[in-house]
Amino acid sequence: MVSRMGRLLLSAALLLGCNAAPFPHHTARVQTARIPPPPDPVVRHSARVWLELDPGVVPSQCVTPPGKRLICFEDVQQSLAKALARSLWTSFPEVELLGRGDQPAPGDYRLIVNLELVPVPPGPSGPGWATHAKGSFRLVRGGVVLAGQTFESRSRAEFAYGRPLGAAAGEVVDAIALHIGSELGRVPESNPDRPVPLPEVVATPLTPSGGPEQSTFAEATPPSDGPAQDTPDEATQPSGGPAQDTADEATHPSGGPAQSTLAEATEPPAES
Repeated sequence: MVSRMGRLLLSAALLLGCNAAPFPHHTARVQTARIPPPPDPVVRHSARVWLELDPGVVPSQCVTPPGKRLICFEDVQQSLAKALARSLWTSFPEVELLGRGDQPAPGDYRLIVNLELVPVPPGPSGPGWATHAKGSFRLVRGGVVLAGQTFESRSRAEFAYGRPLGAAAGEVVDAIALHIGSELGRVPESNPDRPVPLPEVVATPLTPSGGPEQSTFAEATPPSDGPAQDTPDEATQPSGGPAQDTADEATHPSGGPAQSTLAEATEPPAES
């Protein structure tokens, strides 16, 4: 019979075994690219769209292929949210990630997405490993499903097993986000924005003269030398020329015709 202390030790050992750190595994962080928005003409929707990725998109997805170590795709939810925001901004005025406590307003859209990533071993499609994605999406407004699909995608089979599969996962995440953006860009808008009357804007094109910005600045700023500087110098500091001669003649009459006139006025008349 196992003693009570032995049972407690056995239970503790089992509990520690369940909570112990997992065996060494590979981490493949999803690496998305800056994809452009869908090139097709899109419908302009009047309300924001909320990305509902929880619980359909698990942030960390771990898989153990036969004969390989455990591999975990990390940042799946965040990477998909960023890719969807880049592909939906031309069709929706706002793209928000729905979190706990968020309550979409009446008339807002909800995009519900499910996504699962798994590694694919080398095969006929290529000599390396690939990442396969499958899932579904639904666009809901006011409790009505406006669009929805299931989808699958597979990356290039040119990656080594382990961390490089994060780049492979980024390929399929970008492809799926671009596909969803293209599909939602064709969904009709049932409640379009009403035009708002605005005043007219009168515009006059600017006429460039010389350099685009440098010439305008030079015309608006007074120059530091040249005629503008010479004028105050002449007005405040007369050092020569006619203005100085006139002042000398007016204040210091020491010779010339002015002196002769003074002598003639003060000299007494001669005796006869």
